[in-house]
Amino acid sequence: PTTEAPATPAPTTEAPATPAPTTEAPATPAPTTEAPATEAPTTEAPATPAPVTPEPATPATGAPAGACVDATVDGGGAWHLPQGEQFDCPYFAADEARCARFGSGERYTHRGLTAAAACCVCGGGSQAPQPTTAAPAAVCKDRTRADGTAYYIKAYTGYTCAAYFEGLRAADRCARFGGAGYADDEGVTAQEACCVCGGGGRT
Repeated sequence: PTTEAPATPAPTTEAPATPAPTTEAPATPAPTTEAPATEAPTTEAPATPAPVTPEPATPATGAPAGACVDATVDGGGAWHLPQGEQFDCPYFAADEARCARFGSGERYTHRGLTAAAACCVCGGGSQAPQPTTAAPAAVCKDRTRADGTAYYIKAYTGYTCAAYFEGLRAADRCARFGGAGYADDEGVTAQEACCVCGGGGRT
C-alpha cells in the first residue's frame, strides 16, 4: 500500500480589489439674483380720519396790518391737513402745486377748512386786523363861571368845588349845599358845576 500525501494547492496571493478613487466636485448652487423689495409708493397725505366739528379760523397775530395771514385753529395753533401736523401751510408754500392736489375736498378738510381757505399761498387766509387805539376815557372837569374863574356856591367865593365839596364829607355837602338854595349869582348849583356832586362837564 502506498500513502500519498494530499495535494497542496499552490498559494495564491490576490490583492484586494481597490475601488478607483472618485473625485466629485461639490455641488454648486446656481447663483440667484434677488431684486430688492420695492415698497409700494405712498401718497403724501395718508388716510383721512373721522370728520370733526368745524372750528372757525382765527387770524394769526404779529403780521403787518392788511397783510395776508394763514388761518389758525385750536386756540391759535397752525391749521394743517387731517393727515398730520407736518402738512400745514408752509408745506403748501414749499410747493404751490400741492394746492391743486391737496388744497380742497372733504378728504383734505380739517376743522372745517381746506388749504384753499386756510393758506395764503393757496388763495385763502385772511387779512391781519388793523390796530385799534382805544379812545381815552372821558374826564370830568368842574364847570367855571362865565368869566373863567372857578365856580363857588352863592356868594361864598372860597367854597369852590375843589375846596369845599371834595373830601370825606363830599356826599353830605353835595346833598345839603349843592341844590338851588345855594346857586351862585349865575343860577348854577354845585350839583350842576362840580364833578364830585354829579355835575361838571366831560372832556
